Amino acid sequence: MTVETVLRGYADASADQIGRMEGFDPARLLAPVMTVLPTTAGRMLDVGAGTGYVAGWFAEQGHEATAVEPVEALRQAGERLRGDRVRWLDDRLPHLNVVRALREQFDLIVLSAVWQHLDETMRPPAMANLAALVADGGQIILSVRHGPGAATRPVFATTADETIALAGRHGLSVRLAAQAESLQAGNRAMGVRWTWLSLAR
Repeated sequence: MTVETVLRGYADASADQIGRMEGFDPARLLAPVMTVLPTTAGRMLDVGAGTGYVAGWFAEQGHEATAVEPVEALRQAGERLRGDRVRWLDDRLPHLNVVRALREQFDLIVLSAVWQHLDETMRPPAMANLAALVADGGQIILSVRHGPGAATRPVFATTADETIALAGRHGLSVRLAAQAESLQAGNRAMGVRWTWLSLAR
């Protein structure tokens, strides 16, 4: 199973996924890390943004928001819904070649329900590239999934401790680790829970 398998799964379920994503309240989703979110506007990067509901929420607060989404149907829906409030890029982990070519750094990088789709060979280069994109004083907000995923969108098990250790090898330190239940009833029924991490430069 590869990233292509995951992306195909999201593309095939895009109509359902768009509705689900737009049904999320970003403030409720980010509640576990709300205390460490930036209090002043800056540059933020939403990786695996889906329809950009998180990026749009930050843009509404004055941030310069960039959304990265490789699934065309989700990206196009986000462009329609968010207009020019968000800059959109077609790019993907682990390499983020398009983002890196911008030669920009970001005060905040968010990965919500993304990290679990990278296997053990993809996570080290992904973390290296994310760390290189974080400005001094900035942070990565990342959710680690615990529990099964959809058969068509495979997940690869990891732990918060493994993720923190990997981040540490790239100059990032854990600022916050918070446990949270899934917002989706179906996931809760399957025992899915999350650890939200703030990894600071």
